[in-house]
Amino acid sequence: MRRWWNLVRKEWMAIKWFTLVAAVAIAGADAYIAYRAPVWADSLMNEALAISVSCIPFPVLATVALLAGYMMMRSEWQHHTSLRLLSYPVSGAGVVSAKVAAATAAIILLAAVAGVGSLAVASRSPGTMTLLHPPDSPLYHMKPWEIAVSAATALLTALSWLAMTIAAGAFSFAVGTLVPRIAGLIAFAVYGLLAYLAALYSPLAMYVASFMPNPPVVLYARNAIGIERVVAPMIPLWPMVAAAAALILVTGKLLDREVDA
Repeated sequence: MRRWWNLVRKEWMAIKWFTLVAAVAIAGADAYIAYRAPVWADSLMNEALAISVSCIPFPVLATVALLAGYMMMRSEWQHHTSLRLLSYPVSGAGVVSAKVAAATAAIILLAAVAGVGSLAVASRSPGTMTLLHPPDSPLYHMKPWEIAVSAATALLTALSWLAMTIAAGAFSFAVGTLVPRIAGLIAFAVYGLLAYLAALYSPLAMYVASFMPNPPVVLYARNAIGIERVVAPMIPLWPMVAAAAALILVTGKLLDREVDA
């Protein structure tokens, strides 16, 4: 386990400065938008535009997650495959999981910075804040522990989605190397096939997962009677964890095969 953590640390050091620069850029942009938000408060449209601009990092980070697995495995395959597996006595799955862990941590960190920035912009935009969170909002009924549980569940779900997405990119590249001349085309096709299979079998996977213990999300909603407390299980969590683990294991086997060859 110590060797695996050392490998995770090494992978993190490789992307640390890029992550820090991106975090500073996001924080700086959000700070400027938050500073200017009261000036733009003359119309709700301008306030909404400010919040929309502050939310741009989220789709960008989602796109980065889609590409991260492919790009990091491409670098590994071209330069370090044999070196990593021989220098660190871990399996190919250990190498892939270390890369997935480092990339997931970096994206979560950037998403947290972007989230804080968006909240800062919203708090400086009184009209939009009142529209999104009116004084009689059911959210005011949430207790601190309910907020903490819901936030922890959301974080676990985000981590699972990121790990699955990054592992899918790594798997796509690893399969593409089976035919090196058209590796990119095969990787793209495999990625599309994975998306199709996920859409096809996700209802079945979530049905099976509904029989398992799932972390809850606590919500309050307004109905005809009054405020209703709703506890919703996060059913997609376990299917995403299982898919990420399977993709990491298979990609690790392909990595081992390349080294043995």
